[in-house]
Amino acid sequence: MAKRIGKYKISNKESLLSLADGGKIDGSASVTGNLTVTGDVTQHMKVAVASGSSTSTNAFSGNAGTLTEAAHAGRTVLMPDATVDATLALPTPSKAGISYHLVYNGVADDGQDMVISFSDDACYFKGNLMTHDEDEAGATQVSTIFANGSSNDVLTLNDPHAYDIHMVSLSTTVMAIWGWVVSDTVAAFSDAD
Repeated sequence: MAKRIGKYKISNKESLLSLADGGKIDGSASVTGNLTVTGDVTQHMKVAVASGSSTSTNAFSGNAGTLTEAAHAGRTVLMPDATVDATLALPTPSKAGISYHLVYNGVADDGQDMVISFSDDACYFKGNLMTHDEDEAGATQVSTIFANGSSNDVLTLNDPHAYDIHMVSLSTTVMAIWGWVVSDTVAAFSDAD
């Protein structure tokens, strides 16, 4: 017997495929407008290992790393415990909405700096990071650093012990940034030129 979805009459076979009847989507789905979900939602996280992996998502060669939109955007990027001061180049975003999530994946305090910057002088950080200086005892132990969105295109993590940094492009020239850093010295935003 046929069923209805709204004003549409559908066959039993079509009903089996209907999400309204508990069906399932395999593959990609696109929604235009608002989406309301009732019940549990399971999210599968995409992770890209930035160092120590033989996969194509490995961003580092020695002490220099480069992220690409194709391999790293929209993923959690596990960052290495550097053996020397290291650099990570971010690509200039191709559009608004490109995101990166950087997480320190070392097993001990890193004694080396990690300098994160854009591969050209065309995109700037805008936002803030909460920093915790483990060597400092007092009111300045915890502070917030700010990036202005118009000239700050370098972030220096000084001897990081742990960090969790989120970034999403607001345009092709501005990258929003937020999160936290624990280190021996307060992290800092600066200008490459």
